[in-house]
Amino acid sequence: MLPALGTVLYLPALQLRAWPIARPQVSVVAESPLLLPLLHTRTLRVASQVATSGPLEWMDCEDGVGQRLARIYLLPDSDYLAWDRITAHGEAEERPLATALRRWRPGAAILTGFRLRQLARVPLLSCAGYERLSGISLRVAGDLACRERVHLGAVSAPSLPAHSAVTSD
Repeated sequence: MLPALGTVLYLPALQLRAWPIARPQVSVVAESPLLLPLLHTRTLRVASQVATSGPLEWMDCEDGVGQRLARIYLLPDSDYLAWDRITAHGEAEERPLATALRRWRPGAAILTGFRLRQLARVPLLSCAGYERLSGISLRVAGDLACRERVHLGAVSAPSLPAHSAVTSD
């Protein structure tokens, strides 16, 4: 369901405990080690807050023992209907942003979309990049990365020329 979201802000954890030797429950392969937390996710904790800059929504991806593995923020350009389909099964949680950020240290903030494709009949999860992003989404992503104390990076769409990877309105 992740590819339907469009562009989001994805934050994998800085340090993760060693996963058991057992494979993830899903039969998907991650193209990048940064995506491995998504394959080990067992619980989605959905949170929202109205900040001075506007409404924020995110989901925390947790393993079976409650360790936060990654966080995905909804952006103004994300697909809200796809977000609702994914988060409909998550545990709703309302908590202040300061509480939500405590005990959480992301290793990166990546502005990207997700892609699921077949590679030798094996589903492969990868970063899809993005073609266009509004100025407000760029601003929100930058503010969130700053709050999370990480540098904002991006995966641009591989099929586009470098000068048109990001379009600000």
